[in-house]
Amino acid sequence: MITITPLGGFFEVGRNSVALEYNNKIIILDMGFHLERFIELTEDDIPHKKHSVRKLVAKGAFPDIRNLRRRRNDVVGIICSHAHLDHVGAVPFLAKYFSCPVYGTPFTTSVIKLLCEDKQTKPQLITQEVGSTITFDHGISVEFIRVSHSTPQSSILAIHTPEGTIIYGNDYKNDQTPPHEEATDLNRLKELKGKVNLLMLDCLYAAYDEHAPSEQQVRDELLELDLSDYRAIIATTFSSNISRLITLCDIADKLGRKVVFLGRSLAKYIQAAADINLVDLEKRGEVIKYSREVAKFLKRMHSPERYLIITTGHQGEPQAVLGRMVQGLFSFHPQDLVLFSSKIIPTDINKKHRRQLEEKLSRVQIIKDKHVSGHAAGKDHDELIRILEPRQLAPSHGTQDMMEAFKKRSMKLGYQEKDIFFLKVGERHQF
Repeated sequence: MITITPLGGFFEVGRNSVALEYNNKIIILDMGFHLERFIELTEDDIPHKKHSVRKLVAKGAFPDIRNLRRRRNDVVGIICSHAHLDHVGAVPFLAKYFSCPVYGTPFTTSVIKLLCEDKQTKPQLITQEVGSTITFDHGISVEFIRVSHSTPQSSILAIHTPEGTIIYGNDYKNDQTPPHEEATDLNRLKELKGKVNLLMLDCLYAAYDEHAPSEQQVRDELLELDLSDYRAIIATTFSSNISRLITLCDIADKLGRKVVFLGRSLAKYIQAAADINLVDLEKRGEVIKYSREVAKFLKRMHSPERYLIITTGHQGEPQAVLGRMVQGLFSFHPQDLVLFSSKIIPTDINKKHRRQLEEKLSRVQIIKDKHVSGHAAGKDHDELIRILEPRQLAPSHGTQDMMEAFKKRSMKLGYQEKDIFFLKVGERHQF
């Protein structure tokens, strides 16, 4: 019997983590944080004095590992599917409670290493190539199946046991034409048809009756923009989207502008990519990491028309670089452009912050929503379900409305209500 216990990421967007038990041994799939709760309870990524790690767990910022800590010796591996913080951000805080390795693809472990260095922790990191398999000695093996998501070397995790296969599809996208990496491995997924007991699949955009566009589409749109008449050009996007950063650098080359990256998270992901020889973006532009150095650069920058500035802060976060720029760190001009190569992550706090940011940017030019998601939409869900023909389904990485939308789609494909599980954090489910 396979037992699954969600530790986070169900009925919510964030802190993705699932414990899977077989033969009395446990693996943890992902160990992310809930971004908004984490920001609320920390300062500069350090818990407020009144909030210990234990309290961050209790308040839902980190996966709920309280019961697992009693069985720490039964946990044989923490396996991370990709490098987004809602999947790996809690590793520096929680991995120390278990005496097992943390596994991930090269980019993922590179990011985790840098995150852990910031917190002065040193979990045992084991790097797995995309397409490889980890074999444990108690009947579980975990396969990293390539998926073209919005950060490099992402994977669907296929957990194989003698009793069948569990697919952990956080986060899934079927991009067959990505500009800077290999396509999602549909051939391998097709080989698993009929062998899957349970498919856990992110349902963030299940309500959208469409296919998620390729990253190539937004690259083409960005390169076609006429940006020649602007004074300062400030672009902001997800720091982990290395492909998008390459495209923004290509735009700067086209305009004859120098690239400057501003912000800690950008610096971290850029370093992670360079450390594994994936791409060296420091050769494409100057990277300025710390707040004081960012302020000095902006103060001495007398010819903004010479630069394309790439910053953190696309969600409107007040403490990110763009948020501080509108608070007085930079003197904006009506001929300046702020390019949002992103969309708002659909939470109330993000919507509030972005609205406030755009109000403060009302005197400059804005181009927004130049973005494609790294998440599947409804028709992609239908396609994957048809490919795998799983016996049972569990929507994940979404609110109840998103999970309901996934359930509605699945039932149209012929699944019965009894075959679709709304898993809850902390509850044990056997398959």
